[in-house]
Amino acid sequence: MAQFVGSIPARTEDDLRRISIEHVDQHLVRSARRLGRQSIGSVCASLRGFLGHLHMRGILPADLREQVILPHIYPLEAMPRAVAWKEIERTLATIDRSTALGCRDYAILVLIAYCGLRAGDVAALRLGDIDWRRDVLQVPRPKLKTTEPVPLIPIAGRRSSRTCAAGPRRRTTRSS
Repeated sequence: MAQFVGSIPARTEDDLRRISIEHVDQHLVRSARRLGRQSIGSVCASLRGFLGHLHMRGILPADLREQVILPHIYPLEAMPRAVAWKEIERTLATIDRSTALGCRDYAILVLIAYCGLRAGDVAALRLGDIDWRRDVLQVPRPKLKTTEPVPLIPIAGRRSSRTCAAGPRRRTTRSS
């Protein structure tokens, strides 16, 4: 609120009586140039509280709160649209492929990362849905009662088949 009050010549209660919606708009426009939507939402909420306080105390003759509209903040809007490729590679590198579960998890994540499949798509896949010779996955689409051919990107096919065919890696132990 200090920035808002500082942006208008408000030194006395009489000065505060002269606050107009134009002052509020100018402050929000300046703030929007440097803040994101969620931060602007916080600024708007603070302004509404401050203006409501001034009105309830009788300092502002008009209640300006309703004229300060909060931006709509969508759920999960701050989430990134995609994961950085380095994060995907780092995640794949952390999977312990010395166990059957690790091999399975690695194959699942490779199909998700390289072929763009969703978790449900991978869960519905069966070994017979993979055409290794033509590098095609037949992804089941239960609602449509059909399958959709999805190209099996060679690197994903190699990584998945190598992981599945080789089985879990054996751990080597050192003898002292």
